[in-house]
Amino acid sequence: MLLRRALSALARPPELTAVQQTALLTAYCRAWERAHTPKPLCDDPYAHVLVDALLSPSARVAHEQSRLRADGVEIMAVRTRVLDDWLTRVVVSRTAKGQQVVLLGAGMDTRAFRLPLTAATVFEIDSDARVQDAKARVLSDAGAQRTCARLVTVQADLADPPASAAALCAAGLCARTPTHWVVEGLLEYLPRRTHAELFAMAARLGGAPGSTLCAQVLEPSWADRLDELRVQLPYEPLAPVGESVDALEGAGWAPLHVLRRPDFEEMYPGRTPHPGFTMVVATRDV
Repeated sequence: MLLRRALSALARPPELTAVQQTALLTAYCRAWERAHTPKPLCDDPYAHVLVDALLSPSARVAHEQSRLRADGVEIMAVRTRVLDDWLTRVVVSRTAKGQQVVLLGAGMDTRAFRLPLTAATVFEIDSDARVQDAKARVLSDAGAQRTCARLVTVQADLADPPASAAALCAAGLCARTPTHWVVEGLLEYLPRRTHAELFAMAARLGGAPGSTLCAQVLEPSWADRLDELRVQLPYEPLAPVGESVDALEGAGWAPLHVLRRPDFEEMYPGRTPHPGFTMVVATRDV
């Protein structure tokens, strides 16, 4: 009886906070793109595995009926493709071993299991060890094998950059090694004053020559779109992408590209993410 109860408890999805629930929303959108789009932009074979295991039936119904689904899937597909292509390019094009990838607010990210990152150690940092453990358990049960040199999970609250920095250092992040920072679906949940602190932390801890950073930035017009759809997400107030560019430059990063809707339409014909969705690519090669 005790064993049955223990197994039943393991089978139940963890109780997630509002922000943590968005990690499953991300996986849901990636799974939807792969299953329902004739030529999907992103191919995440583990997204549906995570959704099936961790998303409750009621939450699944809510996602399927959400007014946000179409816009959300469009943004998620483009964002995932941009990040996948960028990360693969910067890691594979550099022949040196010992590169590092840091996924800030990793959530249900599966890049360590599906991208060719054999030259890199991947650090997945998130606020809740229970969520990290749940993802690891589901992927292990599915037979997923990591495709990176090493995978390190780190627990830290990214709203507290000094604590996050200490946790990454304790986990073995090397400041002398080229590091590639993924800032995906994170900034909108953090107070704007912490954005510059995070960028500075990245430059200090993993800003060796050859380091890069790619971030999603949602502008105020996206918040207007959510209001129009009557969808509530636990966002902090959004700011124009120029504010993030200024913060990156102030932290010692050199922004190379600010990608907007016209860029995405040219890169991926037929895809039209909301104009409030932007991405910034920066480097430390200065």
